[in-house]
Amino acid sequence: MPEGVTPPELTDEEIMFNMDGANPHNYFVFMEGMEDEKDGIMIGFGLTDYPSFGAFLHLDEGWLDEIVEKYELKATNVGVDYSLFGGK
Repeated sequence: MPEGVTPPELTDEEIMFNMDGANPHNYFVFMEGMEDEKDGIMIGFGLTDYPSFGAFLHLDEGWLDEIVEKYELKATNVGVDYSLFGGK
């Protein structure tokens, strides 16, 4: 968070109201071996009325297969520069 920036204090209801499946700032990431992060799933939601902020959900990696299957998730890799992480 940039110095001097204070995120809004939102209720769970306000966060749920501001989440939109079509928001281009939503993402679903499987994290493994990332510095300072526990292995698992991170889901980020852009907030409609607060475009400079987001809400994040961290889940245990054990949920990955079930979530991918249930919601028929497909890899898109759109805009991802894997060279930043030592990949291709």
